[in-house]
Amino acid sequence: MNRTMRVARLAALAVVALAMLAAPLAAGAQPASQPPPRVAVLSLNSRSGTAARVLESLRQGLKELGYREGETLALELRFADGNRDLLPSLTLDVLKLQPTVIVTFGTPATEAATHMAPTVPIVFIGVGDPVGSGYAKSLARPAGRLTGFSFVGPELAGKNLELLTQAVPGVSHIAVLAPGDPELPLARAVWDVLEQAARTLHVRLERFQIPGKVEQLDEALATIAARRPDALLTLNDPLFFVHRTRILSMAGRLRLPTMFQTKEYAGDGGLLAYAPDYGDQGKRAAQYVDKILKGTPPGDLPVEQPTKFELVINLKTAKALGLTIPPAVLARADEVIQ
Repeated sequence: MNRTMRVARLAALAVVALAMLAAPLAAGAQPASQPPPRVAVLSLNSRSGTAARVLESLRQGLKELGYREGETLALELRFADGNRDLLPSLTLDVLKLQPTVIVTFGTPATEAATHMAPTVPIVFIGVGDPVGSGYAKSLARPAGRLTGFSFVGPELAGKNLELLTQAVPGVSHIAVLAPGDPELPLARAVWDVLEQAARTLHVRLERFQIPGKVEQLDEALATIAARRPDALLTLNDPLFFVHRTRILSMAGRLRLPTMFQTKEYAGDGGLLAYAPDYGDQGKRAAQYVDKILKGTPPGDLPVEQPTKFELVINLKTAKALGLTIPPAVLARADEVIQ
């Protein structure tokens, strides 16, 4: 499904969503006391890895602010486990609950909530290019009903490629697993940065675009196995994370050095991972939710960017590949898996 068709579908569903939000309470159904605010969490991710860490810190942040889940605040969780086709129905499910605020993890969930819930405040986490994607007029003053925390997508991809070539000198042909619609603003920006970095680093990139189906991922992995590149760079996507054992298994069979944008891949056997530290973003999101619940317009809250990044190196995998990581790269590692 291309972007135009997807937006049209979301727009049609938005009409249904607006009708839900506008429906009056039936006579006699008004509760005796004001119900607690309802905060919905929506994500294309599975409830594991980075999403689990962010959710845990969000809950902790809300608790530290005095909210008691189930008493003074209702928290509704919806995770699509990497299946993009589920996002519209999950978003409709969320809207039936008439949330006060929606917290989205990642760009796909933010896109769905933006189109289908045009009046609900949104706090996003992990959006790669909030301004370029149209979610904020500027980082300092978003000016709409969305705000949150960015992923730094394009710049991060360039750094991933640079670190991969530094850790494995001599690579020249690098396969890139890229997610979603290649015509989306973020996807174009990421690829532009990667191509520019590739020219500077004198490497050739081969792009494998996965619109969103596991069958498409399997086809891409089979093609990569036939093409025999020197290394593999996998961009961040919930589908890839859910099926990471397929990617890691193929890379292991081909003895491919790998670079990822989520640290859990390195823990599961990937060679390298370089990504923002999301440890405190859930807590910061909790503070934004609190401010919005107390009346602050989302557009008055600046979009924050990650300030800390983590490089994880799996030396056990390096040894299995017969690689020696240069000391200069090892010295930069925040975590080394022996």
